[in-house]
Amino acid sequence: MVLSGQVNYLTRMNAKNLLLFFVLSCVLLACKTDQGTDNESIKQKEQEFLSELTTRFTKLFAKNSLEDSLGIIPRIREIHSQFPFPWMSQEKVLNEQAHFLLTQLTNALCYGLDSSFYEIARMQEIESQLILDTANLDLLAEGNYLFTKNYLVFASQLKYGLLNHTNKDSVYYEWKIKMLTPADLTKMKNGLYHNELSQTIENLEPQFVQYKQLRHSWTNYLEGKNFGADKIKVSSMKEDSSLAYQNAREALVLYNYLDSSQAKNDSLFMKALTCFQADNNLTTDGRIGSASAYALSQSNRDRKLAVLASLEKYKWEELTEDSLLYVNIPSYELKFIEHNKVEKTLRAVVGKTINQTPTFSAKMDYLILNPFWHIPRSISSKEILPKLKRDSNLVSKKGYTIYDNKRNKIDANSIDWSKVSESSFNYRISQTRSGGTALGRVKFIFTNEHSIYMHDTPSKSLFKNDVRAYSHGCVRIENPLELATYLISRKDSNYTQDSVENFVQTGQQKRIDLNYPLTVSLRYFCCEGTPEGDMRFYRDIYKKETKLRSYLSRLFYSKSE
Repeated sequence: MVLSGQVNYLTRMNAKNLLLFFVLSCVLLACKTDQGTDNESIKQKEQEFLSELTTRFTKLFAKNSLEDSLGIIPRIREIHSQFPFPWMSQEKVLNEQAHFLLTQLTNALCYGLDSSFYEIARMQEIESQLILDTANLDLLAEGNYLFTKNYLVFASQLKYGLLNHTNKDSVYYEWKIKMLTPADLTKMKNGLYHNELSQTIENLEPQFVQYKQLRHSWTNYLEGKNFGADKIKVSSMKEDSSLAYQNAREALVLYNYLDSSQAKNDSLFMKALTCFQADNNLTTDGRIGSASAYALSQSNRDRKLAVLASLEKYKWEELTEDSLLYVNIPSYELKFIEHNKVEKTLRAVVGKTINQTPTFSAKMDYLILNPFWHIPRSISSKEILPKLKRDSNLVSKKGYTIYDNKRNKIDANSIDWSKVSESSFNYRISQTRSGGTALGRVKFIFTNEHSIYMHDTPSKSLFKNDVRAYSHGCVRIENPLELATYLISRKDSNYTQDSVENFVQTGQQKRIDLNYPLTVSLRYFCCEGTPEGDMRFYRDIYKKETKLRSYLSRLFYSKSE
């Protein structure tokens, strides 16, 4: 009886448990069904939201049809082709990439551009309004349109510049959206989708080391500077020493190198003056010579326009070579660039204002140790002839050899130089004293239509000067045997500077063909940046940037700053 009662009790308990399990299962199933229904509802609402956003976004194309002629709309469609709304976050406000772009546009001057080129005010307004009114369809549609449009404008200016420069004497502003290639658009699109907008913007800019250094240094230089047009006329010490230093103090305060409260402190003044001299590639001796006086007489706006012009010109003639010999004419320097890094810098002398060194690129062909100098007729007839008239012994003193127009060697004493004029000069003059010619111990040939080459010079003292425009157009190098060794050792690592110098001492002439491609590029930029991030400003010795800077001034200052 007891056993039977226990069995009945267990049976009743199992029945209750089964009932409870059934009820709980039904409840859980109902919850799961409700959750699935909720998820489906959310998904449907999201699809409806995106559909409506797409409709409003597309309507903006028709509303802004005028921009289609500039090539904007088809490129907006391309940027949005994979992901419709790349500037929208999951919270339905503008995302971090939108904020990053807005920051770059606001600081466009760092790139040599002007923030007034972009619709920044409205973009900032949309960003702020969306924080207060999340998921506002009209704001999101307009925001995605405006951010992509300004992204395209910014990108085109970063890569191709602001100006049409077909005729460099008559530049003008040009929309360059249509110049963006399919490859450019792919980079831009990928940068958005992979959250790599910063790297994408950097990759759109010129990659040449000189551009990169200038951009970095310019960004540093901008801090704390006022770029007004006011300037102080500073005299040199030779004109009036006391006035020169008085005006220099005023100028350094105006140009933000010295605080007005520190102007009378001689130590701080001298520190500011030498810093200014360094920024202008001048000897940091604290003396106000003619070159320092000239630089101090230029306004900060002049310096800003020099940077804008240089950043613009780098986009016109981008150098893509990884390794090259690079001469920036106004800097009076030759740079050895290897793997897009400046490995060495040598001082140089360039052409006078009446014998300007041209800008071009060519391949280095060969060099000649102990070269002869076959003097161009323009120099022989204009410069050497007057000297021959004054000094009949000049031929022997300089080691000249005279030839007639048929290349027959003739005795200089048989010529009555007093009866020879510049127009009737029918002779050729060569200087064949090995190592003792005006070309010095070595010359470097890179065949070009201008007959320009690099060479040594006996006039070593000229390299000490801040302004070094003295040649007839060719480029003189301060330490040419360093350059010779560099070029030869790239071909044969057994060569050292000692072995090159030892051969030069023999006085024998020797041609060395390089037989490998190396570009020589002569360019003209009135400012540069250093690897350390400092600015270097140079005098526009040939006045080549006058028209460009004048146009940029009108473009940037047509509106109030």
